[in-house]
Amino acid sequence: MLRPRFTAYRTIIGLGFLLAALTPIGHIAYAQQSLSGLIVNADDSEYDMENKRAILTGKVQLVWKGNYLSAAKADVDLANKVIVAEGDVVIQNSKLHAEAAKVEYNYDTERGYFYDSFIQSGQVVFEGKVIEKTGEDTF
Repeated sequence: MLRPRFTAYRTIIGLGFLLAALTPIGHIAYAQQSLSGLIVNADDSEYDMENKRAILTGKVQLVWKGNYLSAAKADVDLANKVIVAEGDVVIQNSKLHAEAAKVEYNYDTERGYFYDSFIQSGQVVFEGKVIEKTGEDTF
């Protein structure tokens, strides 16, 4: 009878994965996650599932519906689908390139506020202290 090799090793690894899957995680480092329609990557991530909130710090990257956001830190309200990002914020998609010190952005409605920002939308380029995005192509 042939027996699988390294059975004990596989059992230990399997138990480790099972334990990790069943343990409630409040703090994850260096991980890519998918949350409420967002693909999330950051050096450090803390999740408050009771309040449906994610606090991301260090090389934050968010991807959703053809959009990309990078920042030093971000607070994501998963219930209201709002991102508050700070520190060299960049948002881009096929129609928009925005750079700002701070952004408050609803990733469902694609509306929000850009603070101390530079925005290029199509052939139009503008900058300002506070710029409001009121629709898909309107500011």
